[in-house]
This record gives sequence, structure tokens and C-alpha cells, in this order.
Amino acid sequence: GTVTFYVCGPATSETPCAVAGRTLLGAPVPVSLTSSVNLVTAASVSFRPTSIGGYCFVGVYSGDDNYTSGSDGSMSECFTVSSTSSP
Repeated sequence: GTVTFYVCGPATSETPCAVAGRTLLGAPVPVSLTSSVNLVTAASVSFRPTSIGGYCFVGVYSGDDNYTSGSDGSMSECFTVSSTSSP
């Protein structure tokens, strides 16, 4: 299967993404299995916010022959940007 990543924001606060408010982050990426530790991962392209506010990420797994599709867009995938100037 593959994972498609999305971001939503900026918003006035951290709010999980609604389907209509998502921006696609690159193309779907295949999952990678590290069988020695039974770990499956997928990495999104980098994202740099250009405005202050609340943002959230969503990962959507397509599913495969063994596992059903699924997604995670919970509050643990959110963050707040208070400045966009470089350090």
C-alpha cells in the first residue's frame, strides 16, 4: 500500500483537517517494512509553513491485500506556527 499525506492550515487554532480543507503534500509514497523490528513507515515530503497559525497533518493509507485502508488526522498531528522568520 501507499500513504498519501495532506496538510491543512493555517487556521486560528489547531483543528484536525476536514476532507475539504486538505492540501496534498506530494505524491503517494510506498510504505517501508523493517521486518527485524516489525515496523512499517512512510515519509512525507518536507513542508515549510509560510504563514502563522494552526496546522495539522493527515496520513491516509491505501490498504493492501493484508491490511485495510486507514488514516490519522488526530490532534497529535497538529502544531502552531508563531513566526515565519528564519532564526
